[in-house]
Amino acid sequence: MAAGATILLTIGLTEARLIGTQSSGGPGPNSKKSGVAGKANERLNKFQVAAGSVMQVRLRTPVDSSTARVDDQVDAVLTGPITQEGTELIPSGSTLLGKILNVTAASVRQPLGKVEVGFYIVEHAGTGSRAAIETHTVLFHALPAEDPAQGRRNKARPVDVRSSPDQPLTVRLAEPLIVYIPR
Repeated sequence: MAAGATILLTIGLTEARLIGTQSSGGPGPNSKKSGVAGKANERLNKFQVAAGSVMQVRLRTPVDSSTARVDDQVDAVLTGPITQEGTELIPSGSTLLGKILNVTAASVRQPLGKVEVGFYIVEHAGTGSRAAIETHTVLFHALPAEDPAQGRRNKARPVDVRSSPDQPLTVRLAEPLIVYIPR
């Protein structure tokens, strides 16, 4: 990214700015000239990441249907950059912030636990700036337990879903993501 560059992400009707901080003594993110509107003659390249585009991430927060609650925060890190036409739009290592949308703990009535997670913010790895995103729901669903002695599934024992904090996930954008990068 260019020194002091501004990246404007637009999701649907929502806009958020990612301000570059890799400057060499130039204006910072709080400067009047750091916003896109403040640089009238600056030319921008426009990129659109289509809805349905895939992001590969790794969980940083474990997910467990026995302890999770709706609105608990869930964090993940982007394991590969989002690029288009040879331009890095969001670098690897950027953080996705999300939350638990729905949770069902395993019980006798509902023997398989499940957790639904959605991501709504991306934090740029290089600048720490944040922008709104909307992803499709990621569903974690427990699998039926097998009785090791019998080699068959045990229907009577409830099973909660548990993920490790390093579990890889595939996340899909639900809304297009428009990124403006200075030329």
